[in-house]
Amino acid sequence: MRFLSFFVVLFFPLLTLAQTNTDEQLAAQYFKAGEFDKAEVLYAKLYKKTNDEFFYRYHIDCLLKLENYAEAEKAVTKRLKKEGDPVLLIQLGYVHKSSGDERKAQAAFAEALRAMPAVQRQIERMAEAFLEYKEPDLAISSYEKGRKLLNGLVGFYFELAEIHASRNKIDLLFNELLDAVGSDPDQVNRVRTMLLDVLADDPGDRKSEFLQENIIGRIQSNPDQIAYPELLIWHFEQRKEFRQALAQTKALDRRNKEDGSRVYQLGIICKSNRAYAEAVDAFDFVIKKGKDNYYYLPARKELVNTLYLKVTSGEGASVADLGSLEQTFLST
Repeated sequence: MRFLSFFVVLFFPLLTLAQTNTDEQLAAQYFKAGEFDKAEVLYAKLYKKTNDEFFYRYHIDCLLKLENYAEAEKAVTKRLKKEGDPVLLIQLGYVHKSSGDERKAQAAFAEALRAMPAVQRQIERMAEAFLEYKEPDLAISSYEKGRKLLNGLVGFYFELAEIHASRNKIDLLFNELLDAVGSDPDQVNRVRTMLLDVLADDPGDRKSEFLQENIIGRIQSNPDQIAYPELLIWHFEQRKEFRQALAQTKALDRRNKEDGSRVYQLGIICKSNRAYAEAVDAFDFVIKKGKDNYYYLPARKELVNTLYLKVTSGEGASVADLGSLEQTFLST
């Protein structure tokens, strides 16, 4: 008897796990085959046994596919009373919407938003649930309300930008990304990455020009925010508009009384893009800061290299260009 008791204690959990795995595999097969009535029975059993979110969701999904809305509502309501999670209110609203009761659906969604706690992860879960159930406007409302609940400590800029991007709301998308940069300049690389994706498909440069207008507007309304001029310079570089990029970079250098480092780096970029006139202009700007400047000698060397590339590029160098190159070689 002792041996039998030991055997039961040791192996019963393993037998239970094996049975659960078997039921899960069978339920998945039924679901895949479209036999939702059989799958629903097994998922209900698995959820009752394990209280696992995965089985619960499949259970509700089966009921909806079977159009058994009353039972689905009952299951969601039961769990809602037990846990009080406002995300379940969103699911309840989806059940009502699936049944065709739009009034009850909107009431449940509104109640969910009212019950939203000032907890970042919970706000994210609610917005994600609205997106899952094809309610992007309510997902936006979730993030915007969450922003207020958290007193702006979490802006949800990128989450909102992605929703606006999916709906081709370019003006709202740019607003969120520029707000992200204004709130935290360290986010500029992430903003640039997202902008590259958005501008990859831009026939007629409509988006690009609109972005430029928006950045310039931010510079004018936020003159002390350095992130916006930097973003504009980057934007000009992406468009290979190096003359405009150089003008902005020089202005930023003068305004902040910098050492010419960003102008020097832009000169390197111009040279590598065969924008030799702009590169020469950039290196001349740095050289004029004087011999005590850290970038003085590197700029002189790069100026020689740029002039040499200009006259040997086959783009029709003039006698004046050759004379300038010779003089710069000798002086350097």
